[in-house]
Amino acid sequence: MNQIMNPFLSMQKGFKIYKSNFKNILIISLIIYIPISIVMAMLSVYILRIDAHVNLYNVLTDPMQMLDFMKTKEYSLLMGYSAISTLIELIFVPIGTVAIAKLCYSAYKGIDYDFKDVVSFSFSKIFVIALSSILYGLAVACGTVLFIIPGIFIAISWYFYIYAIAVRDLKTLDSIRASKFVTKGNFLRIFLAIAVIWACNRIVVSFIGNLLFYDVENILGFLVFNIISYIISAFFICSYTILFCDTNEFKMNNLGIL
Repeated sequence: MNQIMNPFLSMQKGFKIYKSNFKNILIISLIIYIPISIVMAMLSVYILRIDAHVNLYNVLTDPMQMLDFMKTKEYSLLMGYSAISTLIELIFVPIGTVAIAKLCYSAYKGIDYDFKDVVSFSFSKIFVIALSSILYGLAVACGTVLFIIPGIFIAISWYFYIYAIAVRDLKTLDSIRASKFVTKGNFLRIFLAIAVIWACNRIVVSFIGNLLFYDVENILGFLVFNIISYIISAFFICSYTILFCDTNEFKMNNLGIL
């Protein structure tokens, strides 16, 4: 595998930046992710209250019960909570990703940015982030409906759109083009690199969850787990940023653009 697209090398470089900028990363995580975690914890409480009145597992797995459930107030509330959760995942979580990726890129280039600079930058891009994330989510969902394979292709080809916004300050369509530029001709290698970093993220977060005896019914535990998960995931955001930057520069050098 080309060392430029080696996920372990990206994680090694990412960890150095994560470690040397941990204070700023921690502050960014607390500023952005604590409010998100609180809202998600509140939503989990409301959903558990609905589950206390109706067994959601039975309802969601039984078409006849589902039809009756769709006529109830609880169904409307559940859809509302789900919509809020989806908006948070599509818009507000990526704001944190942009902030951390911007900080990582600054360190990668030797630019002196602090948490105030990158947080301000990320919130200034909220409409670009929102539009891009919604477009990405819809494209992947539609592609997945079409026999799954197109969804996987779009998910990987467009994956770095959020990093293109952070690193190159691009608009929605330009960020998607930048992501496609990086993955074109390297799809399998990029796919494997993303998969390895993603798997490492899931393993570490799951381990922490088991260590903390994470239980969705324990709201305080849920809140603490979410915050710690976001702080840990910041390291993997740094790794993805390095993967994007290294691959982008490698391709541009080969084309004589740099």
